[in-house]
Amino acid sequence: MLLCLYMTYSQEKFQISKRDILQLVKQSKTAGLNAEEERIIEETILRVRGSDERVSLFQINKALRILEREGTISKFDRKFVMDAMEAYAANS
Repeated sequence: MLLCLYMTYSQEKFQISKRDILQLVKQSKTAGLNAEEERIIEETILRVRGSDERVSLFQINKALRILEREGTISKFDRKFVMDAMEAYAANS
């Protein structure tokens, strides 16, 4: 069942810079993110992104779901960040 949740996002990788990640997460502040949550999300996405600066929505969602399960972020925070990442990936 859990695998189905992850399959809703594309596994196709897209390129995203550190600057763009920071900007997208900051824009998601309307989700109620505080500075610490922003930092954790940014670091998490940078970690899964890899050295080639390419990442998939699947990878980002999987990493953010872990933060959600740990209680670090809410499901709404994850959704707002994923919405921003989806829009970015669609325009890449």
